[in-house]
Amino acid sequence: MYICQFKKTTKFIFLLLVFTIIGCATKKIVLPTKEVNPSWFDAGEKFSYKNYEGRTIGHLFFDFAPQIDVKKRLVDVFITTPRDSAFQYDIDLVSGRLYKERNYCKTEDIWKNYSSSINRPNFSWAYIPRLLGSNGRPQRVAVFGDLKYLVDGKFPNEETIQVQVIGGVILKSCLSGLCDLRNQWDSEVILIAKSMLDEDLTKAYGLNSLKKYVDWDYFKAFLENSMGHNDIGRTSKGAYRLESPILPTRALKYVINSGHLFTNKELATLRNSCQSVYDKALRVFKSKEGIAKRFQNYHKNYWNKFLICRKYVRHFNIKNQMKEHWLIEYLSAFEYATDSGYYYNCRSRSWVRNIRDSKGEFVVDSAKEIRGCNDREVMGAFPSAISLLASLANANAPHYRYIEYDSGADTFNQKIYNWVWFNGKKLSCDNTKVKQVFPVDVKFKLN
Repeated sequence: MYICQFKKTTKFIFLLLVFTIIGCATKKIVLPTKEVNPSWFDAGEKFSYKNYEGRTIGHLFFDFAPQIDVKKRLVDVFITTPRDSAFQYDIDLVSGRLYKERNYCKTEDIWKNYSSSINRPNFSWAYIPRLLGSNGRPQRVAVFGDLKYLVDGKFPNEETIQVQVIGGVILKSCLSGLCDLRNQWDSEVILIAKSMLDEDLTKAYGLNSLKKYVDWDYFKAFLENSMGHNDIGRTSKGAYRLESPILPTRALKYVINSGHLFTNKELATLRNSCQSVYDKALRVFKSKEGIAKRFQNYHKNYWNKFLICRKYVRHFNIKNQMKEHWLIEYLSAFEYATDSGYYYNCRSRSWVRNIRDSKGEFVVDSAKEIRGCNDREVMGAFPSAISLLASLANANAPHYRYIEYDSGADTFNQKIYNWVWFNGKKLSCDNTKVKQVFPVDVKFKLN
């Protein structure tokens, strides 16, 4: 009898333990996340973009209105690259989608300050929605903490997570490899934040206390090396270096005051006005005859507006208006060639390197150069711009590349259909081949 009771008691205790273990294992962590409410691509037929299920596609940057509490140093961010990821991802502001930017691989510190190897991030990369930094790019945030406290489920999710800013750093960059003087390096303020739910970081109130809980030397070395080096002949030079820690509140106030936070009204105005800018751009290509004059007039009257629109607003849907889509992309290539430091020479019908003066301004006014072009010369400017961008990519120089469908086992299979910028830097351990800059089957043709 006693044995039977003991067996029953033992069985009961075993079942109780099983249920307890299962209960603990399935305990859900409630994260301070907000799901996307798609609206950017849900504003009339011309701006509508839907998935295969017919649902409006969310825009990670524009569809979230971030909550920012300066006093408590709380901000909403969306994760772009999770901690310990083998790949770095970035966001295309036109499509609002993530794309694969580069592979991470085991490398050494170019500055010789960190003795161990560097491979994957010990933090998560994130952006603050709608906030541009002083460099015109989305404001970057390096977030420390276990990924389970930052992403609700499997990465990526169309959601934001609330984190706490505990400092900031200045990241210097030189992508030419020839920046010997201090004023030749560009600067970017990166916010440092933590998950508020990760108990391991509870006492990390600032950067000094954070260093007690994370490998800060590795973090510094990672930022200075993971985005590539400058290859100068047979030698490599550092392209990035980390400087100047900033106090939490000061860092947060700086990025808000020096950057730009889009309002709902601004976004609506931007989206609506850009359609007119794109419609006028198509008139440039209505025929070969007179294209020089039409392009020159458009360049004079609408070019600055066109540049702003191309940074943020989708134009003609490739599914419904394929011809119009590719014409705008050829027009965009002209600007990206100019932005890469070249001007179009009419007489030679080629792109020529444009040097800068002591003030950092281009010596040759590219706008003036095209005023003397005839129809035939202007026709040659657009396909030759594609060739220039391809040559820059092959030379591992900063360049633009058109992404149709970001596919592959190490991507999120997103439809981008836009030009994206790459710094052109690689690590010696990265054997990835240079990808094509523009679809080879797309030709520049007018009726």
